[in-house]
Amino acid sequence: MEHDDEVILRPAAEADAEALGALAGEVFDRVAIDYWIEQSFGAINATDWRSRKTASVRAEVAANPENAIVAEAGGRIAGFITTRVDAVTLIGRIRNLAIAREFQGRGLGRRLMQAGRDLMVARGAEYLQIETLETNEKGQALYESFGFREVTRQIHYFMEADQWQPDSR
Repeated sequence: MEHDDEVILRPAAEADAEALGALAGEVFDRVAIDYWIEQSFGAINATDWRSRKTASVRAEVAANPENAIVAEAGGRIAGFITTRVDAVTLIGRIRNLAIAREFQGRGLGRRLMQAGRDLMVARGAEYLQIETLETNEKGQALYESFGFREVTRQIHYFMEADQWQPDSR
């Protein structure tokens, strides 16, 4: 797809699913909702946030590798982006963007964002969407630098089911 220094961008393959999932588990601390749930509640049913994030990305890429782009350097994964385009609304959604720590700060996120945008537009996207947590300041700055505008903020609530206290009003 594209070359720059030693990093190559290429379409993902189903065989990349395991490595992409592992990378997500390495770099999504403090920027994944499951990380913050774990900070308050501990591991959920004996699964930590990393294993859940890893499994989620692995399943997404294995099912639809054509929606992901991989950044590779020297035969190892340096980063990736996963996307999806809704066929009805034509909203292209960036689902995951991950850069290995040793490759952060080199413009690789920008390259993957551009490649992801190009992929979604080629698949008919007329609008683009990405979500992040307030704790992801680097991501917010990156997204805004492309022209994304904050629309609203979302509050995530979580509880143990046996702690349910229905309002008796």
